[in-house]
Amino acid sequence: MASVVARPLSLDPALQAELHEHLRASMPAPMKYYRAMLRPGLLGAARRLSQPITVPLLQLHGADDGCIPPPRVDDRHRFAAPRALEVVPDVGHFLHIEAPEAIAARIAAWAQ
Repeated sequence: MASVVARPLSLDPALQAELHEHLRASMPAPMKYYRAMLRPGLLGAARRLSQPITVPLLQLHGADDGCIPPPRVDDRHRFAAPRALEVVPDVGHFLHIEAPEAIAARIAAWAQ
């Protein structure tokens, strides 16, 4: 299994300061998602995940995501509706911040 190497996110300093201010103002909400993944209450989520997904889905994943590696298993059985999975090169965990125009174009093309 190949390892994923985290690519540092580099933002314009003004944008980075704005991002940090928003994160500080919204704490602890941004962390709740990650904490919930470690709790026993995930049993209900696991049951929901066992049902096929019935809405169309576009899944964009950064090729350089150092937090969550791109999917490596064939999970097409989980989808009863059309699903597009794209591993986007040259972006990490925050695709919409790192390449907003490219990500918006991919979403717009998929939505058509």
